Amino acid sequence: MTLPPLLVSLAKLNIDAPTKRKPSSSHFGERSDSAQMAVRLIALSRVLLTKDADVLATVAASVNGAELMRRLMAATLRLAVLAAAGDAAASTALNLGNMATMYNVTGSTIARQESYEALFGLPDRVTWNDARAVYAALLDALAHARATPAGAAVEALLMSNATENDTSPATVISAFMTVVDERATHRLNTAPRLGVTSYSSSLTSSSTLPTPPPAPSPVPSAAVPPLPLPPLADFRIEPATSIESNLMWRIEGRLTSAEILI
Repeated sequence: MTLPPLLVSLAKLNIDAPTKRKPSSSHFGERSDSAQMAVRLIALSRVLLTKDADVLATVAASVNGAELMRRLMAATLRLAVLAAAGDAAASTALNLGNMATMYNVTGSTIARQESYEALFGLPDRVTWNDARAVYAALLDALAHARATPAGAAVEALLMSNATENDTSPATVISAFMTVVDERATHRLNTAPRLGVTSYSSSLTSSSTLPTPPPAPSPVPSAAVPPLPLPPLADFRIEPATSIESNLMWRIEGRLTSAEILI
């Protein structure tokens, strides 16, 4: 019996049979910020639980692998539109071509802002923070779905490259993508956005401006005692004296009182 071309390729690479692996919540795939592997292969590594670039490239080029990639890019597009919901222009301009660009760059390009923003076109449609949030949600969803029966079934389908079975490949992939879509959407809606700093501020007693003390009452100036008036008895006119003499006597009396005060 002749083995399918994909199995022959895998046999040459001495890869253990996938049925021997146990589903796990850990991804066992390539690291998300890999500088050697494209995003599409990093995503596929979370499904196949392998870091072997040759195996991943072979599976991605197969019929079922290509269909899974198409479905994953469509799911990523929906996530990107959801992430850019506040930017109507960006969300309506997004398309599968933008997702193809994202899937073809390395993981390190998504991880580093300067590398991502140097890309042509994509940063104009998806901000760096949104791209990282979508990427993280997608990888989390793939690892989660892989630990389910739907994940084990899609791995077996991809590694055998079967096109006819009791369950059609389209049904297997659809069941897997349903789990991925639900998990990724939940993750994007609930997880804190990467690169976004949240903070709260509150006033404390130390930050409250002190109440200024009341202004001191003005010190009244020293009262100047009024010039004492001579007793009423002194205000008399000597009938035997001339008016001029009476006047001089009054003036002299006043001057004498002023000198005493000084």
